[in-house]
Amino acid sequence: FLSLEVDGERRASLSGRTGWDYRVVAIGAGSHVIRWIYEKDESISEGEDRGWVDLVRLASLGAPFLMEPTRLRVVAGGPADYQIPTYLPGASFGMEVLPDGMSLNDEGVLSGTPSVAGVHHFNLDVLQSGNVLTVPAAVEVIDPSPLGEAVEG
Repeated sequence: FLSLEVDGERRASLSGRTGWDYRVVAIGAGSHVIRWIYEKDESISEGEDRGWVDLVRLASLGAPFLMEPTRLRVVAGGPADYQIPTYLPGASFGMEVLPDGMSLNDEGVLSGTPSVAGVHHFNLDVLQSGNVLTVPAAVEVIDPSPLGEAVEG
């Protein structure tokens, strides 16, 4: 059992075998005590008995900060319309090459109709309050055929 405490209060936790998960824990201004705690469940003896924290990012309110992971899944040939959420309004966005049929406007709306299946990686630039945050991002375009066959079959 892995948990995160802020000033003695549990704010997030993870237990059991899970996949990668993205969490945002907002912490107010000022001095705080932040602790990661791992506790072994004595009633179960199987499993790997560990927890992983892949990334911790401390962000100020003036700096760009994304609220969700930057990987979007869409179906090839279907419409995509996704607003990239930031912590505060007023951010502008830029990017490298996107999948054919997709675009990203200055307000962070990723839209279009992607046509080629696959995972398309690019860097996303977020500009806010004079600061730039560059993060790796991906659009996973899924082939609609297996989905249609599974529903019909």
